[in-house]
Amino acid sequence: MGGGVFVGRVVSNRMQKTVVVAVNYVVWVPKYGVYEKRVSRHMAHDDEQKCVVGDVVKITSAGRKLSKHKSYNVAQVLLATPSYNPEQAAKDVQERLANRPTSMVAAARARLEASQARLQALRGMYAKELGKMSGFGRNSNNDEGRGEDGSVPTPAEDSAQGASRSGSSSADQGSRRGDIESSSQSSSSSSSSNNSSTQEASTSSMPRGSSGSFSESTVPGTAP
Repeated sequence: MGGGVFVGRVVSNRMQKTVVVAVNYVVWVPKYGVYEKRVSRHMAHDDEQKCVVGDVVKITSAGRKLSKHKSYNVAQVLLATPSYNPEQAAKDVQERLANRPTSMVAAARARLEASQARLQALRGMYAKELGKMSGFGRNSNNDEGRGEDGSVPTPAEDSAQGASRSGSSSADQGSRRGDIESSSQSSSSSSSSNNSSTQEASTSSMPRGSSGSFSESTVPGTAP
């Protein structure tokens, strides 16, 4: 790919005062009707040897052949890649060691405190979102488990409230079970009384003789 000015990335600096710059470009392919990505590599002269692999540089044409494969000069380093600095690395290590916890227990406690702080922040955001939903109204389920001042309980308080709610629900279930048993007993007694009254009415409606017993004439299907 020919041209006078290119912007590319340095992919090699092993040679003395020479770097290899990769330039990306696209070409229209009429046969398929799409653009095709291509890469062109140019050797450029780096007199100061300041370019490292990964730098984005601008190269310009030298106007003549500098060697068999080199005809460009490095004009400017547009984006330098962070290189290894021993002094900065030693400083970073010292800061990391100074901020490191003294024991595993302290590290675990610090992580636990950080997780609790994140949980409290999330609960605060949730409460704030519930406060914003005033148009839909607040139901008792959303406010259940909160204090009188609307604060969100801690995990220990939440577990205690859950235990109290489970106890009250079990007591309610027991009372309802007793009511159901008493109502079933009353219904069974009333049904037995109704059956006895029905039997008495049926016996009293049947004709009887003068002596109080059934006579042969009153029994259907028998001759007088």
